[in-house]
Formats: sequence, C-alpha cells, structure tokens
Amino acid sequence: MKLFVCFLSLVLLSPVWADISFEDKEKIIITASRFSRGEKSAPVKVSVVHKSEIEKSGARNLAELLNRKLPFYVKESPGFTGTVWIGGMKSDDTGTSMSSRILVLLNGHSAGTGIIDSIPLIAVERVEVIAGPFSASYGSGALFGVVNIITSKKSKPGISLKAEAGSFGFWGAETKIGFDFTPFQIFFAAGFESSKDYQAGSTRFSEPEKYPSKNYQNTSYQNQKIYLGASYEKNGRKLEGSFQFFKIPEAGTPNSLFNNDLNDSLSLFRIAGDISYQEHFNDNMILDILSYINYHKRDNYGLYPLYAWEFHQKVLESGLASSFQVKTSVFDFRLGGNLDFVNLQKQGAGESYQEPESSYFLTGIFSENRVSLTGFLDLWAGARYDFYQARLLDSDGVVIQTQTKTNSFDYLSFRGGISFYPGSFRLKLHAGNGFTAPSILQLTGNYSGVFGDFQGNPDLKAESAFSYQVTAGYERVHKLLFTYSYQKAFDRISMTASTNGIKTYKNIKSAVFQSIEWDGIFNLGNFFKIPNWMGEVYSKGLYYLEYKDHETGLDLKAAYIPEIKTNTGISFGYYKFFQFSIDDSWTGKMLDGASANDIGWFHLVNLSFETTVFEFFEAGDFLKYLKIFIQVRNLLDSEYEYVDGYPMPGRNFRFGFQIDYPFGQ
Repeated sequence: MKLFVCFLSLVLLSPVWADISFEDKEKIIITASRFSRGEKSAPVKVSVVHKSEIEKSGARNLAELLNRKLPFYVKESPGFTGTVWIGGMKSDDTGTSMSSRILVLLNGHSAGTGIIDSIPLIAVERVEVIAGPFSASYGSGALFGVVNIITSKKSKPGISLKAEAGSFGFWGAETKIGFDFTPFQIFFAAGFESSKDYQAGSTRFSEPEKYPSKNYQNTSYQNQKIYLGASYEKNGRKLEGSFQFFKIPEAGTPNSLFNNDLNDSLSLFRIAGDISYQEHFNDNMILDILSYINYHKRDNYGLYPLYAWEFHQKVLESGLASSFQVKTSVFDFRLGGNLDFVNLQKQGAGESYQEPESSYFLTGIFSENRVSLTGFLDLWAGARYDFYQARLLDSDGVVIQTQTKTNSFDYLSFRGGISFYPGSFRLKLHAGNGFTAPSILQLTGNYSGVFGDFQGNPDLKAESAFSYQVTAGYERVHKLLFTYSYQKAFDRISMTASTNGIKTYKNIKSAVFQSIEWDGIFNLGNFFKIPNWMGEVYSKGLYYLEYKDHETGLDLKAAYIPEIKTNTGISFGYYKFFQFSIDDSWTGKMLDGASANDIGWFHLVNLSFETTVFEFFEAGDFLKYLKIFIQVRNLLDSEYEYVDGYPMPGRNFRFGFQIDYPFGQ
C-alpha cells in the first residue's frame, strides 16, 4: 500500500496544463515512451526494423529477421521455437509470457508468448527493440528488454500477389489487398509456406567441420497465415482493429543432428485480435482504450519405439488498457492503467510431468511525462505501480507441500531520462528499473520428472534489475550513434540442487552486465549525388564488456551471450530499375545453455537482388507493376548454429515475383 501512495503522490505532482497546442510531425517510435515520437527525440536508444527491410530480407520468421538486422542474439533452432536474448536473459520459451525476462508486445500489448516465431511476418509494419529494464512502462517481464511488433491496420488501395520457390523444396505464396472507403480502410493478407528437410552448411570458420553428415532430417514444415486489419478515422475519432491467424499443421522437431530424431513433431495454432479506440477531445487531450485477446495452442509429440511422450499447452490471455493524454508544446502527460488475465491449461501427458492449471492476474497504473525545455531538449519521467497474482487452479497429480496456492506481489518501477538533439547531434541519458514475478511452477511445483525431482519455492522474490544508458552521436543524412549500457540484476531466479539432491528454485546473487552498442549508416546517394542512384552502407554491433557476479567480482559464464555480434551490409539501386543488397551477420563465440559447450563464431552472408525492369522501360500497363527477385541465403555455405547440435540451413536460393497493382488506375 505504501508503494501505491508513493506512486499517487508522483502522479499528483506531475505538471499537466499549458496554453500552447502541440503538434508532433515525427510519429515513428511508440515503445520508448508510449507517445508517438521521432527517433531523434526518443528518451532511449530504440532499434527499429522497418517494413521495407522486412520485405527485402526474405526472412521466414521474426527470429531470422532480428538475427539478420539487429545486434541482439535470437535463439534459433528447427521447430519454430525462436526466443530473444539480451544480456543472458530471454523471452519465455514455454509459450506464455509469465516467466519472460524480455517482454514481447504486439501493438503495444502483451503478445501472450515469448516464442516470436508464432507471430507471422505477413503484416508486420515494423519491429522496435529496447534493451534494458522498462517495467515503468510495461510492468512484469520487461526486466532486460522489450520487443514491440507493430502490425499494419491499413494499406494503399490495391492488390499484391507474391509467389516464390527455392532450395530444399521451399515454395510459398502471399496475397495482400487494401481498400479505401474513406473514412473506412481495410487491409487483408493471407499466405502459405512449405519446406522439406534441409542440409547444413559445409564451411566452418572457427574450427574444423563439426558435423560429418549434412542431411538434417525431420526439419520440414508447413504454415498458413491470415491477417485482417481495419481502421476508421473521422472527426478526431479513430477506431482500429486487427486479427491474426497462424497455423503450423506439422513441423519436425529433429533433436540434435548428432542424434537426429525422425519422429518428433509439433503443431501450432494461434489467433490474436485487438481493438483500439482513440478520441481527440481537442488539440490537447486524447483518450485511448485498447482491448485484446490471444489464444495459443501448442502440441509436441515424441514417438520413440520404447517410450512415447506428448506435451500439450493451451494459453488464453486477454486484457484491457486505457490512458488519458494531455499534450502541449511544453508538456506531454499520460496517465493510464491496464488489466491482464492469463489462463494456462494442462501441459504434458504420459510419462512427462503435467504442469498444473494456473491463472494469473496483473494490473498496473502508470504515468508518463515529457517536459520540453527548448526545441531540442526534453526531460522524461515515468512511474508505474503493479499488482501481480499467480494462482494454482488444479494440481493434477502434483503434491503441494504448502497450503498456499495463491501468491501475490506488488512492485513500483521508475524511469527517467534526457534527450538532447540540437541539429545533427544526439545525446540520450536514461535510467530505470524492472522486474519479473515468479511463475506458478517456480512457486509451487513439486514433482518427479524425466530429469529428476523438483520442488517449488513459495518464498521466491521477484527478479529485479536497474540500468542506466548513455547514447551519443551524429544523425542527419548519415548516422553514427554509440550506446553504453550498464545493467545490474538482483535476486535472479535460478534452478539449483539442494543438499538432498532435489532441484529447486532460488533467488541467487546479483550480476553486473555492461555493453557497448553502435549504429551507423552512410548514405551513398547523398554522398555521390548521382541522379537516380541511391544506396547506403550500414553497420550495427553489440560488444559485451563484462558479465560478472557483483559480490565476488568473478566472470559469469552465462549462456547465449556472444562476445560480439555485428550486422553489416550495403544496398544500392537505380530508381525504378533494380535494387541490390548484401548483408553479413557476425556472431562471436558463446556458451550453449544446455551443453555448456563453446559455440564457435560464424559469418552469415545473404544476398538479394530485385528488379522492376518493365516499369523502367514503361513496358505495358500491367507489366510495369511486376517485380522479380532473387535471394541467396547463407552465401558462404556456413556451418553455423545458434544452439549446440542444431545447425541451420546451408546455402540456399529463393526466386520469385511480386505484382503490386493499385486500384483506380
């Protein structure tokens, strides 16, 4: 209750009113502040992958996209299980968002899963990633970072048809249709993909070849995706909605290539929808209301000759959020709150442990504030109070040694920052804290499983972290920004063995994590000033300075923290004729989480070429809308892996065409 009183005092002291109306013409970033802001004035460094990059990447899912475009590590392996790792902390890999240290959002609300591969790319407008604690804006789970996936609600009127084929029996098709019945707009998209088993690469840079056999069986998959977005905007009122459907009828889960399993598989079904309403009472006051629902069903099957197992999961998550914003030329102030409900149904069958049915209730109230001292200096402050309750619904064979089946937590989060952006100079200072509450499994689990006996710990405290971040550099036509991050994690929840050999969860010592990130772009078109030519060279990277136990000062061997990760590339083209790009993702050595083996460093080079040659030569009314593309993925045929024993595909090719035909022509 004291936490709530402190929070209420901060809100009541927040400056609200001024006389001058405010108009923001750079509405790009929303994750960093819950306000629509330009990148230059955002209070913290935000890494963004835009729609144009997504369309040209040829990535089959979000994990592949982020690994190729951003310097953060994304754990990829066959079977659509991609999770985001920042500073040795990950998004939840059980299919919920309840034990995430990296919070995954969909259009600003919980995505209901930390497995980002289950969110289709077909209608993604952009992806925004923030490294560091951000619970002051988003509550539990935003311990070490936030990934916000933003989808399209509308599109230019017209129809787009795309078909492609490639190596390893890959083929796919997509269609997108946009309608404009002003003030009502509709966007529809649907697609299908199929791929057979692939072969691992043959070039090992850091050591001799690891896998004598390159044929990785049981890596085939199929998926289907549908998206519908709608928008209505008139007289200061905006109503938007979206619906996602994603299904994998069957995908192989092949185990390590050293022990290639030909029988294991998974099926995945996910639907998600949201509706948002925005009311502009005048130029200064805005009301936002959001409602969402996510349903996620995942089934895994293992068919060994002597031992069969199954794993089933159903997660239903829904929520409601509302906020009121006052904006002027001097202030932005937003006060809001949210309610989230999560229901987790049974997991496991046969010989494996059946996780109990459980429910979670989360509610929070937050305040976001911006004060503009000049046209290029902003002060930012935010605070949030969270109440979190985890409840065991059905033990389902699990023996609970304590009568406590409900655990509650509350937490108060703060953050503050400065953004200074005169001319082309950029300086951002930001500090804040974050937390992740324990899951019901960590609190109450008491069971015997395949890997031994486990006992929950009802006395667990929430994990927490504090961070400060400094970004400085140049940004105008070209860009070069450097970001230093310091993060300290407290009360980390880790599985440890007790004196009697039973594994349990404990809050362990704090750890310190420091890194340097850079983000640079050199605009070739502006530098050479050749008519109709355009291009850029870019380099992004993240170097880990230290990861230490705070009490002892000893280095920690944390899993999935590459010593360095860079993304470098060049793209150029001639207006209405062609575009060419090549990118290189370099991942340094790191430890695997399961085997504790060193995973050698590797290069992943991808090449893309597309042409609208018929438009360039003005050949016909229909052909001018035709685009032909060719992609070479893993150009060097690297033998690379993000998880020890699970190599990714070797060199492969994609080719296809796309027709973007506008209505009303």
